[in-house]
Amino acid sequence: PEYVGLDGPCDGVTTLCDDTSVCRDSLCIDPQDVAACPGDWPVESVTHQGGEPLVIEANNEEAEPLRAGSCGGDIATQVYAMTVERNGRYILETQSDEEGADTVLFVRRLCDFEGDDFVTELACNDDRYVNPDDRGDRDLLSRVEIELRADETVYVFVDSYREQSGEAAWQGAYTLQVDRIAPPEIAEATVGYNIERR
Repeated sequence: PEYVGLDGPCDGVTTLCDDTSVCRDSLCIDPQDVAACPGDWPVESVTHQGGEPLVIEANNEEAEPLRAGSCGGDIATQVYAMTVERNGRYILETQSDEEGADTVLFVRRLCDFEGDDFVTELACNDDRYVNPDDRGDRDLLSRVEIELRADETVYVFVDSYREQSGEAAWQGAYTLQVDRIAPPEIAEATVGYNIERR
């Protein structure tokens, strides 16, 4: 494929946008044009402060369809503009005690961008693995793990699974929890020297 820059034509197959732009409506545009969410979206700003988990109690019963991730959604969408205070790897996970709870969770750097290649999507999950060691042990909630930089804003979308009929499989109360994975601690280290005498 041919790579083109800002204002160049793109089709996602033979012509692709370079690293300075993204393809929207067959034109390579500045990513900052679609970085923020539309002004009429109900977006909640949240911050993970680096210590205790960030826990958000929410309910998407009245939520409208806004955007889809690569793994689903666009039926009962709630959006969080999230920043973190420390560099690191983070786990984002939905929880719910409601019967039949079925979530979709995805994270983007550009809130108002939706392209066929989902080039700005950091992660998307519909059904999480309950036991990572058992690929058959899954439930209907969601979990993603992503690398984030301090003071970076990303957009977390919590949604419901869309049935083939176009209806939401479930809408209701849920918890979104964000945890920073602590780097491994080195309890003891040994330094060796190999001095060759001549």
